[in-house]
Amino acid sequence: MAAIIAAGPPANLEWIEWVPYPELADRIARADVCLGVFGSSEKAGRVIPNKVFQILASGKPLVTRDGPGIRELITPGTPSVILVPPGDSNALLEAVEAMRGERSGGQSPLHRDLVRRFDADALACQWRVIVEAALEHYPVK
Repeated sequence: MAAIIAAGPPANLEWIEWVPYPELADRIARADVCLGVFGSSEKAGRVIPNKVFQILASGKPLVTRDGPGIRELITPGTPSVILVPPGDSNALLEAVEAMRGERSGGQSPLHRDLVRRFDADALACQWRVIVEAALEHYPVK
């Protein structure tokens, strides 16, 4: 991608090599559509990168690759999220084009119900189940 962009950068694309973590939320907030992960490796299909959680928490439209990892959180047809097959550049382009008109509703984020699945309370409940199961298996003496 870097070589293609260097040869003739599209007017409506900005390639950003790295964003310092404190600036990331502002960059996401200014984006029209946010992109997740698109690698075709098995690992890329198993993980949900941190930026996907940040994008969802920001209430921005998301395009990311389909795979078993993301399916633990998102199902096809989730509003303002498009899952594309790995390595399918045409599907990626179509998804970005389809999302161009999506906007977060300001006070009402697009992904409010999804965010509730990984907010602090939800994570605390999940950890409690894990710890209780471990204590049953390995009781403290």
